[in-house]
Amino acid sequence: MKRLFLNRSMLFFCIALLYRLGIYFLGPQIQGFTQDSFYYVPVAREIAAGHGIQYVWKWSEIYSFGWGDQWGGQDPEEIRLAKAGHPAFKMVPEGVACKLLLQDPGYSFFLAFWHIVGLSHPTAIVVIQCLLAALLAPAIYTYVLRRAPPSCAAAAALLYALDPIASSTCFFMLREVFVMLVVTTAVFALDMTHRAAPLVKGFLLGWGTVSFALLGLWSNLLWVWDRWLSPRRRAVTISVVLVAWAVFGAWAARNILLSDGNYAFRRHQTALLMYFTALYDFPGLPNVYDEDFKKVWVEASAKAEYGFTVEQRRMEASFVRMTWEVFKADPPKVAWRFVKCNFWFWHEVPGAMEILKNKPVIHIVLRTFHDAQVIFFLLGIAILIRTGTASSFRFVWGTVAYVAIFIFPFMPIPRYYTPFLPLIDIVAAYGAVQVCQRVFSGKR
Repeated sequence: MKRLFLNRSMLFFCIALLYRLGIYFLGPQIQGFTQDSFYYVPVAREIAAGHGIQYVWKWSEIYSFGWGDQWGGQDPEEIRLAKAGHPAFKMVPEGVACKLLLQDPGYSFFLAFWHIVGLSHPTAIVVIQCLLAALLAPAIYTYVLRRAPPSCAAAAALLYALDPIASSTCFFMLREVFVMLVVTTAVFALDMTHRAAPLVKGFLLGWGTVSFALLGLWSNLLWVWDRWLSPRRRAVTISVVLVAWAVFGAWAARNILLSDGNYAFRRHQTALLMYFTALYDFPGLPNVYDEDFKKVWVEASAKAEYGFTVEQRRMEASFVRMTWEVFKADPPKVAWRFVKCNFWFWHEVPGAMEILKNKPVIHIVLRTFHDAQVIFFLLGIAILIRTGTASSFRFVWGTVAYVAIFIFPFMPIPRYYTPFLPLIDIVAAYGAVQVCQRVFSGKR
């Protein structure tokens, strides 16, 4: 029995790994470094070089936005603050080093480790990400096998192993793949009962937030879920929540101290997306690369209290205030726009969109797969509730519920759906197996 379990686990790992490597090396040409990689890779290089957690604004970047003209011929904000001795800014030969990052640092630490050991080439990073992501297949098999029949466990592992959308996260130096690894590992670790388990669980939950700030209330929601659905087996204790808050609270406190109390997490783009969703009657999801979005960005920035590098709280508050004004003018219309946004968030392909450019057939195939995935996920939830076994997977679907409640309204970008695909695949596979068994056996 043990040998069968090990053989199946190794089989699912090999399938997942070969599938991902096959797509990367034999499929369409994919560049590991994308437009948003500059949020993480330069920070990783600074950490690996021993310069600490910082991003270096190069001279060409500082002046390329025309900020000198914006300040009436004065030095841009970064230079002025560095000259004034602001603790978050420092003049270096390449430009201005800023301790306040444009994105959360979790993934940068991950990249920095591989830079330190000498693996910094994009292809090397992609292969490492494929290896780590493939390890989730046997982990899923083990997790589900403890709660459901072997057929459901095998289906869940196989669905994840061959999930083309989850696989696409491995091919880019973006935080989605790292958040996926941390979130899934944290959910699986919540069943630990070792004496040190609260520290491990809390650290994983907290590190998830340091990697993706919108997971800030994730640990709290899982704790409520656990006490509500399984009061006799409280895997998530208040100590876990406190450790999680301590981890990302330390990062927030560090930012607040460096920014004179004006900056904890970068959130002004989140507020801008809410404003865009409320203002624009879009036919699909907001896309930050569309001309409509760029137009709203320029207009909103002109109205907002500007504060790109330090006083981002002013900018965020301005966008939230403008969103509220738009909502008060016509609540039903704005509410309908958010409903449409919710629909498109769950309907559009949530993968790395660079793969889909000028490939309508692939886009249709992936959208069909994704829609079926969501439908079977909902069917799986319904069957779990009907059979009284929902509490066994409470951390899995509870995390997906968090996505629906807290992430979609604030960051309706399909890419941010991908870290949760392993959990969705678990319930979707369960739903598919149960539906097939009922159909072929004639049960209802």
